[in-house]
Amino acid sequence: MVLSLRLEGSHLFSWNGELKFAFRATIVPERVKPVPLDLFIVLDVSGSMGIIDNPPEVDDSLIAGTAEVDGHVVRYLKDDIGVNNRLEVALEAIRNLLENADTSTRVTIITFSDHVNVLCRRVTPSTALEHLEEIVPDGNTALYSAVKKAISLIDEHPARVLLITDGYPTDVEDETEYSKLEVPRFSQFIPIGVGEYNAKILRSLADLSNGRFYHVNDVSEISRIMEEERAKPSGGVKVRVDVLSKFPVNYVNYTPPIYIGTVEGVTRIYGFIQVPPKYSGELVRVKLTYTDTLDDREYSLEKFISVIPATDSAQFVSGLNKYLLWEAEYYEKMKEISKLLESGMQVEATRKMQELKDIAERTRKADLIEATKKLMNSSDEKEISSEITRKMRS
Repeated sequence: MVLSLRLEGSHLFSWNGELKFAFRATIVPERVKPVPLDLFIVLDVSGSMGIIDNPPEVDDSLIAGTAEVDGHVVRYLKDDIGVNNRLEVALEAIRNLLENADTSTRVTIITFSDHVNVLCRRVTPSTALEHLEEIVPDGNTALYSAVKKAISLIDEHPARVLLITDGYPTDVEDETEYSKLEVPRFSQFIPIGVGEYNAKILRSLADLSNGRFYHVNDVSEISRIMEEERAKPSGGVKVRVDVLSKFPVNYVNYTPPIYIGTVEGVTRIYGFIQVPPKYSGELVRVKLTYTDTLDDREYSLEKFISVIPATDSAQFVSGLNKYLLWEAEYYEKMKEISKLLESGMQVEATRKMQELKDIAERTRKADLIEATKKLMNSSDEKEISSEITRKMRS
């Protein structure tokens, strides 16, 4: 078997009163190999993608015209000034991704503006490259229709959906409609928002599929994101994680049911369980089911944690893993901050950020301390929300 499973808990003993028990399930690929992956590229080609980020100083002779797009007045520059617009930069990033993709990758490209167009479906990267010519920005932003179309084309193969948009949806604006979508098992949305867009919608798509949401101020950053999210060698595909307990489980960084298309690196799943006073017995069991990438056979692994009542306070404290408890609380606090920002409660989110800093320092983990500094130094709500989804599921 090429995947290993480790399950750790914050307590070995229950106590006279109710306690908050944290667990961490860690999945490790012991060996990896390249595996086929369905890659979806869902690209916004609305008129706003014709915007040039950080445009050079130009005189009126270089301006081709102006228009109102998604409620904003934009200027269109002539084609021959030697500066690429958002769409051109995004297309160049996609070309680089496809040129370096494993030949076993199957690519589907969907563009959307007023309408949704499927340019190709499950073709080789080299064939997909041929469909990137003569795409020009025009029209509105039929985001919901594009997402629905992508979902309808996903089959039993693990899929990674790179969604690039820079506008607010003009077909379905109700945010709750996106959270009702059913993303196929083992499929993952990676939304990339550029400039002005509805971050709550993109975040909900990432959370629905246990993906990651990226915010960029300049479309040139997409190349870096494409490199981070390209298919990498994997130890297991079609991974399912079941967390079983007689008590309610509060998941922290993943949304159940947990289906992971491909495990390319160490994956950690955190959660909490309220343990009743003096409880004795099995507390939580984690079952990992996956298809091995080396022999294409399905395997299952199980780990469980039991507790017994402590005889005294000294024994109770001796069985406490405070660092694991703080680490789980760190991600739980991140989740709280994200929800506060989505609700427009910036003052409360700022207060929680200080609590996050305190927890990070207690864990003594350098990556958590650095991540917190990055969050506290940002005043952009979209950037903060983006960083949180990536840190929680990195």
